[in-house]
This record gives sequence, C-alpha cells and structure tokens, in this order.
Amino acid sequence: ILKLDEVVVSDSRVKQYAEGYKVAVIQDSMIQRTNGSLTSLLAFNSNIYFKENGFGMVSSPAFRGTNASHTAVIWNGININSQLNGQVDFNTINPFNYNSISIRSGGGSVQYGSGAIGGSIHLNSDLLFKEHFDNQVSIGYGSYKTKKINFNQSYGSRLMSYSLGVNYNASDNNYKYLNTGEENKNGEFNNLNLNWNIGYVLSENQILKLYHQTFISDRNLSGNLVVLGRSKYKDNQYRTQLEWGSYGPKAISKIKLAYLQEEYKYFENKDAAIYSFGKVSNFLARYSLDYKLSKFFRLNSFLEYNNYKGAGDSFGSPERDDFSATALLKHIISSTIAYNLSVRQDFSSDFSSPLVFSFDGSYSLTDNYQVKINASKNF
Repeated sequence: ILKLDEVVVSDSRVKQYAEGYKVAVIQDSMIQRTNGSLTSLLAFNSNIYFKENGFGMVSSPAFRGTNASHTAVIWNGININSQLNGQVDFNTINPFNYNSISIRSGGGSVQYGSGAIGGSIHLNSDLLFKEHFDNQVSIGYGSYKTKKINFNQSYGSRLMSYSLGVNYNASDNNYKYLNTGEENKNGEFNNLNLNWNIGYVLSENQILKLYHQTFISDRNLSGNLVVLGRSKYKDNQYRTQLEWGSYGPKAISKIKLAYLQEEYKYFENKDAAIYSFGKVSNFLARYSLDYKLSKFFRLNSFLEYNNYKGAGDSFGSPERDDFSATALLKHIISSTIAYNLSVRQDFSSDFSSPLVFSFDGSYSLTDNYQVKINASKNF
C-alpha cells in the first residue's frame, strides 16, 4: 500500500468556494508517471478531449463541448490564457514542475475571468515550509531521436522554501507514414522550460512568495502527404508573480503583482529570413480579502487591474486597461448543506462587459453520497 501525502490546493477559491462543482485533483505521484506532456497527463486522467496536430505540435483542449478559448488555465491563482488567441497550448507546459493539477468543471467566468465557460485547469506550485531537501532527475530517449531531460529540486526550512525545475524536450519527429515510403520531413522541435519558486516567512502571519516560469520553443510545423510542411514557429513565454500574504484568525489578505509576456515569430518558409511576429505583455495587480464573518458565513472579495500592451505585424501597437471587482459569499447552513453566491463586474477601456454571477451548492445525503448543483452566467 502506497500512502500519499495530502495535497493542499494553493488557490483558496478552488478549495473554499466550489461546493457545487466537480473538482478533480491529480496528485504529484500520478504526475511523475507521465511522459512529460500535460496533454498526455490530462488526456488519460480527465474527461478533456485534446485536438493535437502531432507530437510536440499545437495542442488545444475541448472541455465539456466548448472550444479551446473557453478553458481557463490558472497558474498559481492567475489566468495565463494567451491574449493573442485566447487559449493555451498544452504542449508548452511541463507537468513535472507542479505539485498538483486541479480540474474544475463548470462555468467559472466569475472567479477566473472571461472565457472560463467550459471549466478551468489549475497549475499549483506549493511551497513546503519544513526541513527537506529533495532532488529528482529523469532522462528519456526514444524513437526518432526523441530526448527528454527533467531535473527538479526542492528545499525547505521553517522560514524558507524554494523549488527549481528544468526541462528539455527535443525530437527529429521524422516518423514514416503508414503504407507509404514517405516520412514526416518537417516535424523536428525542441523546447526548454524553467520553473523557479521561492517563499520566505516574514513573520508569524506573513509570507512572501515569488514564482517565475520561462518557456523557449523552436518547432517546425508538420505537414501531410498532400501538403508538405515547410513552416517554422518560435515562441517565448515569460511569467513572474510576486505574492504577499497576511494570515489572521479571521481574515486573509493577499496582494499579487505579476508580469506576463508572450512573443512569437512565424516563418512561412523555414529556410527564408522573412517572418511575421506578435508580442503581448500584461501587468497585473490584485488585492484580495477572505474574511470569516461568522461560523456560518465567509466572504471573499478581490479587485484586479490589468494593463495589456501589444505589438505585431497584423495588429499594430494596441493597449488596453481592464479592471474587475468580484465578491464570493459562502453560507454553511449545516454540516450537510452549503452553498456559494458569486458576482463579478468587469470594466475595460475597449469594450463593455456584462455583469456575471454564479450559484453552487452541495447536499450530503449520506457519508458516501452527495448531490452537487451549479449554475452560472458566463461570457
């Protein structure tokens, strides 16, 4: 019997305000058994369908019948969906860098922003403040000169904790087409993923955390027997988040500052120096307050500001400012019945947004059976 440690979900909204939603948590032990692809991990351990253009190529989810831009990906509490196409390429995320991955089904535009209609996927980097020093190395080699190298390290003490992950994947990807003498001549790729997190205990009730992720990729886009591939796509992504948290007996206050940047270069002909490009940077500031009003009521409210700046061949140099206000109320009626009410209003410098709201609740019939219900307005 393998006894697993309890996984603490780092995003408190998933843990505290999701009574009526189905939330599945993939443990770190399951993550370590995957081949290093978030697409493979979720395809075999969830009900999400992926549209993938081949090994190492673009991978996009279809969650509960919606398209890829209707699935929100939450990185340590903030939405990281691309501002260029509204979605996340799941082959750009290495699951080895996370302690747990949570899958929340149901409309979530109130808590996680526009587009979280089908559901949300939460990538959690949990920092453990106790004495430990762990190292893990995994190396893989396969057909078509496929190479995978993963190194993860974590250290902790009573006052400080950090984790480091370095991942490299590459492949010639020149597989043969069945029943033909042809092979894929434009499928090679390589990518490097760096994940670094550190936390420090400032006092008995204050913690400062810093998260960073860098992804660098260079991949040729495969064609088929009819249209041979000759294009190439380079993309870099950088994410940095600073979080200060104050934890009291009744109130939890958090301030998040984050800077996200994504950029790409697309070569129609990989042998030519002509390319199109696009770039978007996002500065985010958020203040949240989670307050225990009484034994039966709990209130979570947060204010968030986003500034987006873009530059590209096809869309010039746009800039947008967004502001949102959100309130979540939890009511525990008894040991068997609880529900949540949520409301959110977004304000944008470019367009108007509707007021969105949600309701979810649960009723425990017995120790083994529970009824859940949720309804929401999303956009």
